[in-house]
Amino acid sequence: MISLPNKAIIYDDQCPACKLYTTGFVKWGLLEQNNRIPFTKIIDSDKVSQLDLQHSRHHIPLIDLTGGETLYGLDALVFLLSQKIPFLKTLLRIKPIYSFFSGFYNIISYNRRIIIPVHTPASGFDCAPDFSLRYRLYFIALAVSIASVITYAFGDSLSHFSLSGIGGMDMLCIAGTGWVLQILMALCVTLPFQPRQRINYIAHLGVIMIMGVFILLPGICLSALTAYQYPLIPTISVVISSSIMLWQHISRVRHIQLSQGWTIGWFLILQITAAFWLYFLT
Repeated sequence: MISLPNKAIIYDDQCPACKLYTTGFVKWGLLEQNNRIPFTKIIDSDKVSQLDLQHSRHHIPLIDLTGGETLYGLDALVFLLSQKIPFLKTLLRIKPIYSFFSGFYNIISYNRRIIIPVHTPASGFDCAPDFSLRYRLYFIALAVSIASVITYAFGDSLSHFSLSGIGGMDMLCIAGTGWVLQILMALCVTLPFQPRQRINYIAHLGVIMIMGVFILLPGICLSALTAYQYPLIPTISVVISSSIMLWQHISRVRHIQLSQGWTIGWFLILQITAAFWLYFLT
């Protein structure tokens, strides 16, 4: 299947994820290299008349270079991907499936600069999405759900060790209590948070959770698929996971201009609550 010479995708060039997947479209043969255009270049061109700029900030546009209809968001992605995966277009005609993926797309789109923080450009058009409390809360709920499922699975994998005595629910208590307390602190402490900064900080915590638990997946899979049980693997996984989460918390707190005292408090709460539960459960 050759690329579409009359279609051009306009992407947020301040968003690393947007750069990555639009590059993938070119490499996969869905787009011409010259038809992958950053917002900072199109904003001063005559093609900008084909865009609803406000809509484009939240739903990536695919313009027709011959003046045809502009597609946005999920519709744009499905149009491109269906060149290689034809059944996608048929599948997305089913309303519940379309609604599910549309909602998921919106959660990612409205939170893309929380998922990968970037600084606002000093000049030019900023394609950053508007703050949406609804989609921020959806993202936090999604992050907590993913982290909880993987944490439970990690605890369940440890239950196979004869000396462990720790199961899935035990691990949720050990690993999750500190996160709950930190979120409650962010909700209850008035200073130093500005109104939106409070919910943004909690959303950043959600990203840190996901990054931390993903490190545990190889050990979980190894335990599930084989009879191989070696305590060093979960130990190394936890050390790497904790190190990455600490680094991310430092980086993200700096990005949203909070004191690193929040990093110290967060780290201590996680360690103290984990030690508390380990003492009573083992």
